[in-house]
Amino acid sequence: MSSAAYGFPGFTETVPDRPKILIIAGSHGFPPTQARLSRPAEIAAALRESGAAVDLVLLEEKQLQPTEEDAVDALRELVDEFELIRHPALVSVVFQTVRRLRAAFSRRDRLGGRLHCPQALTRLLRSKYAAREYRAVLACGVHLAKALTVFPRWVEKLVDLQCLGADAHRSHDRLGRGDALPAYSDATRELSLLSLADVVLLTSVADTVRLRELGIRKDLVLAPPTGRLLVPSRRQYKVKVGEAPYFEPPRPPRILCVGSETTANLDAVRWFRRQVYPRLVLTAPTCRLRLVGEVARHIEPGPGVDRIGWVDCLEEEYRDATVVALPLRMGSGVRRRAVEALTRGKALATSTVGAYGTGLEPQRDAIIADDARTLALEIGRALVSEKLRQDYEERALSVARESFHQDHALVPLAERLYLVSRQKSRVAAPQPVVTT
Repeated sequence: MSSAAYGFPGFTETVPDRPKILIIAGSHGFPPTQARLSRPAEIAAALRESGAAVDLVLLEEKQLQPTEEDAVDALRELVDEFELIRHPALVSVVFQTVRRLRAAFSRRDRLGGRLHCPQALTRLLRSKYAAREYRAVLACGVHLAKALTVFPRWVEKLVDLQCLGADAHRSHDRLGRGDALPAYSDATRELSLLSLADVVLLTSVADTVRLRELGIRKDLVLAPPTGRLLVPSRRQYKVKVGEAPYFEPPRPPRILCVGSETTANLDAVRWFRRQVYPRLVLTAPTCRLRLVGEVARHIEPGPGVDRIGWVDCLEEEYRDATVVALPLRMGSGVRRRAVEALTRGKALATSTVGAYGTGLEPQRDAIIADDARTLALEIGRALVSEKLRQDYEERALSVARESFHQDHALVPLAERLYLVSRQKSRVAAPQPVVTT
């Protein structure tokens, strides 16, 4: 704290330091995603730009890949203080044995229980962070909401809810895969964990309406994703996200699918590979399907199918894509991969599930269809017509600027925490006269 005089002799008043915010995040989340660390990164960056000092505790829930370790290093540079704690499932033989026994007896993991929010994490928070003067503590994911109970009641507590897990479970169950998200089968449990927070961050207006319907009366703040990737490129490829389209994509045309090996992604890519792509090559015979991420190794090979797997640089994959496909048939919430495509000015081909919460108008802002024939037909038209593809790209950038731009998407969060907005923070504040 510093002391300063304000206008007349003998009067001093303390000028507070930067308000401190703590973020608690997991390295993978439930379920895992391709861009595992991007959400805490974009929140931390937005809060820092708004004048806050940001600390971050990261729970390593699964073994990090080499590219993820690079992302952790980049995340470390974004915050004032960083701490990585390994989940007991990675280091404790006892914990691993208990997990195997539970699996053998088909015992369901309770959402937010010791598997999701382990005691090792809460002990660390209680011993090292609970006594600090944080203005707010934010848990990235409802599965970490119990960690908020460690902090005093006067500290504002937030949960970042990127999707409603119970809705995602029901979506999976309709296609016979209710076993994929068993932790979310108890909707009451998810709502009770949300009640531990003072504020719930949501990525779409549709989710705010849904939570009100479910009886949640907490403060709801809209905080859509920005499409930010934590490690842009090892070659430092630069692009102003949401400002200008990428270079002309190479020929033959590429259809990019990005995904981890979750049930929803495997179902989507297999359906696209078997039902959509064979129809598509009838219209655009030279097109290639490019599969990036863990999902690639589970898809059968074939002519025109490039199974790439993990890559160091997703930015370059987006740059070289002609169309980005996100053919999800199950799940909930705003999909980060849809936002990533939009903010990079790419023609997006998706389903109603993949377009949820984005406000996209079908066949105007993006290709949106749920049946294989229509999806293949519309993608084929975009591949053979340069004018149509460029129209989709321009509309994608327009939607991205309006709804997901990094300069304003997270401003409501900063305002809710009474931080200086980004626009105001660029204006130098008048400096008080310091007394001697």
